[in-house]
Amino acid sequence: MNFDVLIVGGGMVGASLACALGNGALKVGLLDRSAPAPSPEHGYDLRVSAVTLASRAFLENIGAWEGIARRRVAPVEAMHVWDRNGHGSIHFDAAEIGAPCLAYIVENRVIQAALIERLNRLTNIHYLCPVDTAELALGVDRVSVALADGRRLHARLLVGADGAESAVRHRPARGAARRRDRHAVARSRSEGHRRHGHDRAAACEHRAPAVPRHRPARVSAAARSEGLLHRLVRRRPTRR
Repeated sequence: MNFDVLIVGGGMVGASLACALGNGALKVGLLDRSAPAPSPEHGYDLRVSAVTLASRAFLENIGAWEGIARRRVAPVEAMHVWDRNGHGSIHFDAAEIGAPCLAYIVENRVIQAALIERLNRLTNIHYLCPVDTAELALGVDRVSVALADGRRLHARLLVGADGAESAVRHRPARGAARRRDRHAVARSRSEGHRRHGHDRAAACEHRAPAVPRHRPARVSAAARSEGLLHRLVRRRPTRR
C-alpha cells in the first residue's frame, strides 16, 4: 500500500495530526498498535490534560472539539500558583481579561475518543488498528514499513508519534535530525477556590522542588493516587 504520509502512533498527537491532514489531497495512514480505549461513557479517566484556549481553537479547526464538548470538559476560570519554599505567588483570573475561562481540564480518554470519531469520517485517512511494525527501511525518497502481519506500506514521509520509547525515533537514519525536549515536573493541586464571595472553578498549583535528574523518582501508589486527584478540578455552581 502506498501513502503520502504514514503516522506511527495513534495517540492524541498522532490522531490530531491525522485529523489536521483530513479532507485534503494527501493519502494518510495512521498506525496504532493498541486497540481503541474503552468508551468514556464507561467510566472516568484519571489521566487528564489542560487544554489551553489556543489548543481548543486547534481542536475546533480539525473538527474534534465538538466531540469533546459533547462528552465531558471542566473549564478553569482562575488559577493560583504559589511556592512552597518561599513567599511568591501569582493569581490569574479569566474575568480580568474578559474571557470565559483560562483553559479546560479534559480526560485524555475523552480527547482520544473525539479524535478517533472525527478521523473515521475522513475519506483520505486510513486508520490501521491494532497493528505492529516489524521493520522500518528508509530510502532516498521514501520509507517502507513492514507490519507483523506481513503487509508492507510505503510513504514519502514517516512521522513517529509513538511515545517516549518511540521505535521510529530510535531507528538509525542518515541525515535525520533528532530533538529531545526536557519538561519540568511540578506537583499541583486543583480545587474549588472561593474569591470575592463566589465559588469558582479554579486550579491551585503548589510548586515543589524539582526532582534531581540523576535520581529516578519512586512514587508510591498512594502518592500517585493523591497526585492524580490533585489534578482534578471540582466545579461548583456560582452563587447568585
